Amino acid sequence: MSDISSVKFKNRSFCKQFAVKMGSQTGMSSITLLVVIAVSLLLLTCVLKMAPVYVQNLSVQSILEGIEKEYTESKKPLTKPILRTLIFKRLNINQIRVIDKNNLHLEKTAEAFVIVANYEVRVPLFANVDVVMKFDKNRVEIPRAIK
Repeated sequence: MSDISSVKFKNRSFCKQFAVKMGSQTGMSSITLLVVIAVSLLLLTCVLKMAPVYVQNLSVQSILEGIEKEYTESKKPLTKPILRTLIFKRLNINQIRVIDKNNLHLEKTAEAFVIVANYEVRVPLFANVDVVMKFDKNRVEIPRAIK
């Protein structure tokens, strides 16, 4: 009774086609399984190496926006040294080491202080393969207090 060909069907050709299809069905081959595992591990490695860098960039953006909000609301007088010290103190508190003096640009215009903190980070992925991430949208403008 367990044999599919012993079941009586009105159409014998259907029974033969069904038996052939059932016999030819197989699961994933071991090579395909290894390829799927390898690709999954590669993607997991990329996510685990790159995610902390993006979280750091979110912290940099929030620091710059916080400084902009604080000094826009308070109308305190600003100078470049005060602003630079304030930014590096906040970066140090958050343990962000990717921005140094060369990456932080302060520009004093007639209407505002412009802070630009563009940088790129190189993260070793594996062996001699590195991932380079460039962050160039970190820019805020703090309106100057009019005397």
